Amino acid sequence: MGVEAIGFKDARNTIKRTPWSAYNSNPTKWQTISPVTINVRHKYCHAKECLLTELENGNLVSMTGSTHGVREMAAKSAYVKFLIGAEYTATAQSSAAKQGYRYYSKRHCFPFGSSCQPRQIKSKPTRGIYRCDTFVLDAWGGTSALYSNALSGIKAAPFENRSNLDKWHKHIDSLTSWYRLQTPKNVYDNMQRAWW
Repeated sequence: MGVEAIGFKDARNTIKRTPWSAYNSNPTKWQTISPVTINVRHKYCHAKECLLTELENGNLVSMTGSTHGVREMAAKSAYVKFLIGAEYTATAQSSAAKQGYRYYSKRHCFPFGSSCQPRQIKSKPTRGIYRCDTFVLDAWGGTSALYSNALSGIKAAPFENRSNLDKWHKHIDSLTSWYRLQTPKNVYDNMQRAWW
């Protein structure tokens, strides 16, 4: 099964699971490409709603998530968006499907007190609005911790090479940049180019 963003039949639920044979026989599908990747690994949550832990520096991480490379993360990111749901748009204006989360924060405690009852912070999953190319960009963007809609609790695996991580963040930032003309053809072409 694959996950794709289509919407002309039912614009209210644009992300569909499609058997590979049906997708592969579609005459209007994108030709197969091999997107540029660096095999950096991250730990992250790949559920609709995530239980996160707040670190001392304020970063949120998933303590129970999975650790995968970029390709697996992009597939999980697409599947999470399928689980959350999205509507279809024919325009380039999109809105990302966002994971829900829950964590306890000590940042709301009185700094001079001797005890603190951490406050629970919650957010429900939010449905997205996509066109086929914006869905692809958002799924790939979720693989970078610096992307605005990264997978929840994302954190680089401790053994990862810092230079490779920086290259990957730069690649995703350039690929998903708001000032880059985003059309299905441009996204298709840009996915095959290294942006570092």
